[in-house]
Amino acid sequence: MRSSVHKLRALIASIVFAAFGLGSVAHAQSAEDRKRAAEAYDRGVQAFMEDDYAAAAHFFETAYRYAPAGVALLQATSMHAALGNELRAANLALRLVNVHGEEGLDTSEAEELIAEAKEKYALVTVTCDAACTVSAAGAVQAYTTFFLEPSRREVAVVADFPGGKKSAKIKPEAGQTYDLAFEAPPPPAPTEEAKPETVVIVQQPESRGVHRAVFFSSLALAAAAGGGAVATGILTNNKRDDYIEARDSGADLATQQSLYDEGKRLQRATNGLAFSAAGVGVFALVMAIVTDWSKDSKDQEKKGSKPEVTTSVTRNQIGLNLEGRF
Repeated sequence: MRSSVHKLRALIASIVFAAFGLGSVAHAQSAEDRKRAAEAYDRGVQAFMEDDYAAAAHFFETAYRYAPAGVALLQATSMHAALGNELRAANLALRLVNVHGEEGLDTSEAEELIAEAKEKYALVTVTCDAACTVSAAGAVQAYTTFFLEPSRREVAVVADFPGGKKSAKIKPEAGQTYDLAFEAPPPPAPTEEAKPETVVIVQQPESRGVHRAVFFSSLALAAAAGGGAVATGILTNNKRDDYIEARDSGADLATQQSLYDEGKRLQRATNGLAFSAAGVGVFALVMAIVTDWSKDSKDQEKKGSKPEVTTSVTRNQIGLNLEGRF
């Protein structure tokens, strides 16, 4: 293993400046990604020259992620092998041989690592009919072909698609090969968009006051009470004249008392009706103010159509005056 490291040292000087300048090294990558890949590769070389293989492996893998050049993956594989990370080195070697085997790189060390790993680990190859991310034993795998540690227990291999997951369980054994194929789950059925409910708001006509019937009803009550007060007032006056006539003619006291009592009763009734008429008249006046006098026909809506009501109450009479057009 140390001989491969020395071999790598000898190759570094000749490839470091050309590695990321070749068009075939990082095709289809943006200029920014190629720049970052070159910077990471340079840092990997620096770490390697300082015998910091762990840092060198990290930077070489970083360079490969930015721009998948086989030379960066070759260096990362050698670094992990030098560190004794056999499983990681073998998985990178699989990627190097399967993807970059035709790029003219020296893959002899990678092929040796793969041959040794096939005897010690289980080889898993996952095929997806759509883009997927593969994980095994709870760990995300960088590539779809990889080695797994042997296990007496079943291990779940999961393919994560944009529309869902598919999985299979295997019991990895050393020297065994497992080929797994996953089909992407069908896309979810389109959900019917809820149609917005149309809410009809009925604009109620603006109330401009109480109905005219209320005013006319109160006016009729006031007129009735006033009429009753007038009638009882006339009867009271007549009874008063009868009492005066009986007194002056020398009628007996019983007749005079009877006429007097009847006159007082009629007077009380007259007063009650008069005050009732006044109260109802005031109510009618208020109703006249708050009543909606608008008409359905525009021809009937004329200024000054609202009536004016006035009342007057005295000891002996009640008056109700209504002016306007209806």
